[in-house]
Amino acid sequence: MKSVYVILALLLAMPMVTGCATGQGKAGKSSGGWEYFEDVQGETWGDPSSGWSRKGTYWLYQFVSDEGYGCGITFNRDGGPFDISTVTRLVASLKAREGLRFYLVINEDGVGPPDSSSFKGKAGADGESYYASELVGDGSKHDHTVKLADLLRSEVWGNQSGNGRLNARAIQNLAIYIPPDQGKGSIEVHSLRFE
Repeated sequence: MKSVYVILALLLAMPMVTGCATGQGKAGKSSGGWEYFEDVQGETWGDPSSGWSRKGTYWLYQFVSDEGYGCGITFNRDGGPFDISTVTRLVASLKAREGLRFYLVINEDGVGPPDSSSFKGKAGADGESYYASELVGDGSKHDHTVKLADLLRSEVWGNQSGNGRLNARAIQNLAIYIPPDQGKGSIEVHSLRFE
């Protein structure tokens, strides 16, 4: 069943038109790296009642993960693709309820459905999608660290004939995917930073 969630996470890494809600975030530079939440747009998908909003020092993503393919939120940074070639990891400071399963997804510029006619992105990006191993919340705020070298390439989303390497010079967006059948919940997104 876990492999089904991974496939769905990657398939849904791009926001869908149905159930879309947007919001903006802004934060300053973080020490030891840079903060992804500078000029970010969030788009929710998969659950028409989901949304995200600012709650003091963090963003709150609320959702209902019913049967079907689950739901998620994609974070698009203003200004187009961005370069993470000088960093080695993504640190997501999140608070998720105990037992909530979720995935972090990183998409190269040019990403799209596998049957797209072109995956050409900026800076040589070839439109592949990558994901981290499943994460599980425990009800407390944690820094979830993902080494970029450990990311897995999607076999169902993005360019299936790409070079098989994350093109860190042209990243299109980040996403959080919530697998189905987990009910109503929320994730506090305190920061997404690269180090």
